[in-house]
Amino acid sequence: MIVALSRAAGFTTALMILTFGMVFTESHSQQTWLLMMLLSGALLLYSIVPRMRESIPRVNSTIVVIGAVFVVGFLLMTVQLVRIQIVQSGDIGERTATVADGSVVQDPRRRTRDTDIARGQILTRDEVAVADTVAHQDGGLVRSYPNDHLGFLAGYYSPALYGATHLESEYDEVLMGREGGNPFNEWLDEVLHRTRHGYDVVLSIDNELQRVSYDLLGDRSGAIIVMDAETGAIYSMVSKPHIDPNNLYAGFGPQMNQQIEQASSYWEQVTQAEGSPLLLRPTQGLYAPGSVFKTITTVAALEAGIAEPSTVFRNEGAIAIGSHVIQEQNLPDENRVSYTLEESYGYSLNVVYADLGIRLGQQRMVETARQFGFESSIPFDLSVTESRIANDLSYLDNDIGLAETAFGQGQLFATPLQIALMTQAVVNEGEMSEPFLVERIQDNMGNVLNTTRPSTWQDAMDPDIASEMQDIMISSVESGWASEARIPGMVVGGKTGTAEVGDREPHAWYTGFAGAGEPRYVVTVVVEHGGGGGAVALPIAREVLVNALERLD
Repeated sequence: MIVALSRAAGFTTALMILTFGMVFTESHSQQTWLLMMLLSGALLLYSIVPRMRESIPRVNSTIVVIGAVFVVGFLLMTVQLVRIQIVQSGDIGERTATVADGSVVQDPRRRTRDTDIARGQILTRDEVAVADTVAHQDGGLVRSYPNDHLGFLAGYYSPALYGATHLESEYDEVLMGREGGNPFNEWLDEVLHRTRHGYDVVLSIDNELQRVSYDLLGDRSGAIIVMDAETGAIYSMVSKPHIDPNNLYAGFGPQMNQQIEQASSYWEQVTQAEGSPLLLRPTQGLYAPGSVFKTITTVAALEAGIAEPSTVFRNEGAIAIGSHVIQEQNLPDENRVSYTLEESYGYSLNVVYADLGIRLGQQRMVETARQFGFESSIPFDLSVTESRIANDLSYLDNDIGLAETAFGQGQLFATPLQIALMTQAVVNEGEMSEPFLVERIQDNMGNVLNTTRPSTWQDAMDPDIASEMQDIMISSVESGWASEARIPGMVVGGKTGTAEVGDREPHAWYTGFAGAGEPRYVVTVVVEHGGGGGAVALPIAREVLVNALERLD
């Protein structure tokens, strides 16, 4: 009985390993898959080879074992063929390779397929081209990115060499007209080899607001995000430095070899350039958040009942944690030692927040950060790097780690999109929306095929806590260090941040909101090694919000 159960368990385990390897084929290497197959093969052999009685001749036992080996071998070969021909067929069809003479080798059917389709446009909400397909003078089709302040959002499209990234990759099937419309018509077009036109992807980006944001960041490295405070729609998303995707285009046609030579040269240039221009900073850049993280610490304190906005804290200019001393850099008055929580947030008092972090403890700090999306994958049209609380949570086992994390330093890292969503939750009754960049899909005649519907990602906090936090952020602008963010006649709230990064200049942060009567737009700005958040990031954010209120309302 025990042997039968162990054989059944072995057989079941082998099937589970093979199923896992097939379903999650992109999450592991070919070497790992081969190890899975070997392990499964051993388990299957154990499961199906019967126990031989001593009375059975050795030659018969050997034949049975050899037969079992062949059966398992054919089974594994069948699994491998299914994996290659069905599960991985798409990825294998997209592979390219460059041989010694510099020529590119890939599936020739793909060349014919792609050159027969006019790839769809990527447009802003006011129908300015982010990416377009234009006819070359030799009659071929060329992918074009006509606007510097927009093109990097699309990523690059280099079918004959480097593939695609960002929107060009995520919406490849839509842009090629193979997905997003009527499935039956798309299937019929494929079967009958009818000439197709790719679908257009229309973004929520406002062209002029994007241009203003782009110009305001200037030659500095960093990111800007402007988001709808209720829906999560992205109206502006700037990343600098960035690539020129025109220089990476390499398609199939008479100019292919010339395009490949240009793209290869440019690729070598950008991969060796300082500043990582291939990195889309709003979604992939990880930065120490500095004092903008105090928003989450404040929410944790309010939720835990440790403090209210009016709770008074003592700040004598320093706090000793064992042998470690944290000096206060932000006191508004050297002769004053008492500040409410609301004032401590507005004046960004590190000593008060270090004390709060120790009182909160590891569990509350981690739980609240996770409520706001830290250590989670943000659902978005583009890949987003997960923000993290610490490299190792054991860092928060001691008071020094808790204190530094509470005021935004320590081992914290966050993307600008994560900070923008944090701010959005404050003005959206505690709810974090699923942010979106793609507003709709339409055909080349302008007929809408699909529209993004705003939805909630997760609840970050109770609406009452969100209301208190909103008032604290407004007070930060009305009477704190963020007072330069005020816009006459508008409700404005925000938080500056100056994130220390070793011996280099700190990252300058600002995150906030503005609106007539109630918050309407959220803005987050980070300038890498820019200096003080109030002096550098805040003026940019204010000007962006002024333009958003003028253009979008």
